[in-house]
Amino acid sequence: MAMNHSLLAHLSYGLMLPVVLILAMMPAAAMVAFSDSPSSEHCPADLTGDDQVNVFDLLELLSQWGPCSETCPADLTGDDQVNVFDLLELLAAWGSCPPPNEPEIGACCQGPNACDMVTSDVCDDLGGEFFGNDSSCEKLSCPLLPQQCPQGVIDENELCGEDLTGGCNSDIPSFGTLCCGDVLTGNTWAHDGVRDTDWFRFTLDEQRTIRLRLTPDFAEPELELFLFSDDCESPVSLGLPVVKDGESYIQACLEAGSYLAVVAPAETSGLPCPGGSYTLSLNCSSGGCEDGLACQTGTEVEVGGPTVTLDTGLGVPMTQDACFEPPPSPARWYRVVGNGEFLGASTCGSSVADTEMHVFCGTCSVPNCVRGATDDTDFGNCGSFDQASAVWCSEEGEVYYIAVYGAEDEGEIDLNVQSFGPCFEPPSCELLGVCQGLCGTESPLGCWCDEACTFVGDCCPGRCEDCDFFPSCVDCPSVSCNDNIGEACGESINAGCAANPPEFTFAGCGTIRCGQLWAEGNDRDEDWFNFNVSGSQSRQVSINVNADFPTGIPVEVAIYDGECGSLTEIISTIGQCSVNLVTCLDPGQYKVVIRPGNFFGMFCSTGPHRYLASFSCLSDCQLGENPCDGFCGGQSPLGCWCDPNCFAQGNCCDNVCESCPDMTGCAPPTGTCSGWCGFQSADGCWCDLACQANEDCCPDFCEECASFGDC
Repeated sequence: MAMNHSLLAHLSYGLMLPVVLILAMMPAAAMVAFSDSPSSEHCPADLTGDDQVNVFDLLELLSQWGPCSETCPADLTGDDQVNVFDLLELLAAWGSCPPPNEPEIGACCQGPNACDMVTSDVCDDLGGEFFGNDSSCEKLSCPLLPQQCPQGVIDENELCGEDLTGGCNSDIPSFGTLCCGDVLTGNTWAHDGVRDTDWFRFTLDEQRTIRLRLTPDFAEPELELFLFSDDCESPVSLGLPVVKDGESYIQACLEAGSYLAVVAPAETSGLPCPGGSYTLSLNCSSGGCEDGLACQTGTEVEVGGPTVTLDTGLGVPMTQDACFEPPPSPARWYRVVGNGEFLGASTCGSSVADTEMHVFCGTCSVPNCVRGATDDTDFGNCGSFDQASAVWCSEEGEVYYIAVYGAEDEGEIDLNVQSFGPCFEPPSCELLGVCQGLCGTESPLGCWCDEACTFVGDCCPGRCEDCDFFPSCVDCPSVSCNDNIGEACGESINAGCAANPPEFTFAGCGTIRCGQLWAEGNDRDEDWFNFNVSGSQSRQVSINVNADFPTGIPVEVAIYDGECGSLTEIISTIGQCSVNLVTCLDPGQYKVVIRPGNFFGMFCSTGPHRYLASFSCLSDCQLGENPCDGFCGGQSPLGCWCDPNCFAQGNCCDNVCESCPDMTGCAPPTGTCSGWCGFQSADGCWCDLACQANEDCCPDFCEECASFGDC
C-alpha cells in the first residue's frame, strides 16, 4: 500500500508524542548522547551495547535523526536515513536482547587420536581436517592425515584395537595413503565379532599397471586383499587376488584416477590384540599397461552361466604370451574361478572367425600356460572348425585368465564355460614372483631382478625371495660398538664440505670409528673424515666397514683427494653389510665419506643403524701379480672389480678367477636342470634364460633345456 505525505505526518506525530512524554519525565542527567555506542549483530537495536533495547537506545536514535553522514548505527533499515521506520524497528525490539548465536563447531582431526571441537576456521589454522558442524570427537577415530608422495618404507601408525583407516566402513570415511613404490607395514586384529579393516587410497597420474602385494606374518585367520574404485557409495571391485603360500597379489591395468586398496582379516575373531603385522607394497609401471598385464581386469565368466560377449574393439595389445609367441592379435580377456573339475571354454557363436584361445594361471606378469587352442576344438565343433575351445583340469578356487584372439578386427567374441566332471591332477599354478626365472635380468614390469638394482633403486618387489643368492638379499649381522663420533640420529655434525664451515671427524692409520647413519625423506646422513696417511712412502690403505643396515640398503665408502670445492675421487666401493676398500696412497691428508647407498628406508625410529669402520695402513704398497690378488670380494686398486657382481656389471679385473677361484661366478656350478627348465634348480645352479649371460647354468643346461638358451 502506498503511503502519502499526509498519512506519514500523522503517523510520525502519533509515534513521537509518547516519545516526547518519556523524555519530559526523565532526569536531565539521563539525557546524554551515545553517538559512539556500539550495536551488536544479533541485536542491532541495542545501540548502547547493554543487551537491552530501552529508553537509552531511543535517545541514541533521536540524536542521529535525519540523513546519515558517515557512521550511522541507528539506521536500522539501511536506507541512509534515521527516521520513523528505524524508530518502528527499535520499538519492535524493545526489551532484553536475545542470547547471541553460538558459533558452530565440530570435530577437527590433526592426526591419529588428535581431535578438538572447534570451528572450521580454527581447524584450518591448526592445519587439521574439519568433519562438519554436526560431528563429534566422541564418535570419531581421527584418521591419518593425507601424506605426500613419495613416502618409501612407511608405517601405518595404528595400534591394535584402533581403526584409524576404516575407509568406507567408518561413519566419516578415513583413509591411509599409498604411493607407487611404497612398502607399508601395518597391524590388524579380529576379536569378539569385530575386525579391523585398513583402507588405503592411491592416485595414478596416467594409465599404469599396478601390483599390490600383501604378506602377513601370521597364518590364521586368512588376511584378504581387495582393490576397489574410489567410491564409497558404490565401490566396484577391480581385480581378484591370487593367493599362494599366504601371500596375496592383485595386478591390474588402471586408468588415471584414485583407487582404494583394502586389507582385512577374513574372520571377525581369532586374532586378538596384539594382533598381527603385515606388509603391503604397491608397485607401478612407468606408464601404460605393458605385456598383456591387463588380464586381471578381464570380464568374469561364471561356470555354467550365460555366455559373455565382448566386442573386438575392447582388445588389449599383448606383446608377451606364455602359450604362443608372438600373439596373433589384440586379446579379449576373461577370467573364471576353478571348481576342481574339468572346465571347457568355447567361443562357439562368435561372429569373429578363426579364434584362438589361451588359458593361463598364476600371475599376469609371468603367467603359466594351462592350455592353448587354435581353431581346432577340444569339445564339440559348433558346426564349424574356425571357433576355438579348450578343456583343462581346474584347481578349486584358482583364478584362470582366458585370452581370446580373432583374425578379424570387427565383430563379437562369445565365451561360454561349462563343467565336465571331477578331475584329480590340475596343472601347477604355483605363484611365480616377479623375478622368478628372471634373476639377473629386467622383469616385464620394467623393474629389475639383478644385484645392481639395489644401487640404482629400481629393484622389483620380492626380488630377494626369488633371487635370495644375491649378496644384497642377506640380512646384515648386528653391529655392536660404542659410538665414538657423538652424532645422534637425525643430526649431522660431520657433513664435510656440505657444511659451512666444513666439518670433519679425524681418522688415521689404526683408527676405529663407530657411528650411525640414516636415510629418509629423500635425504641421507653422510659421515666425512679427514684421513691422515703418515709415513714417507706410498702405503697400502684398507678401509673396512661393517654396517647393520636394513636388507637391500648398501653401504658406500669413497676416498677423495683435494680440498672442498675441488675434490677428486680416488676410489670408491659399495656393497651390502660389509665392504673393504683397498688402494695405495702417498703420505698426506685425504677425505673419506661413509654413507647409505639409498636416500630412504633407514628411519631413525627403526634404528640405530650402526657401522664400524677400521682404517689401516701397511708399511708399503705391495700389489700382487694379478689385479685381484688380495682383493677378492672388493675393488682392486686399479679400479676394476673382484666381486661376484662384476660379471653382470662387466667391470671384472683380468684374470679375476685366477685370484678368486672359489668366488661365485668362478667356481664351476654343479647340479642338474632335469625338471627345472626356466627356474633355479634345487642344487642352486640355474636353468633359465639368463643363466648363460650370468655364467651360472647347471652343467647339463643345454642337454635338458636347449630351447631356453643358445645351445
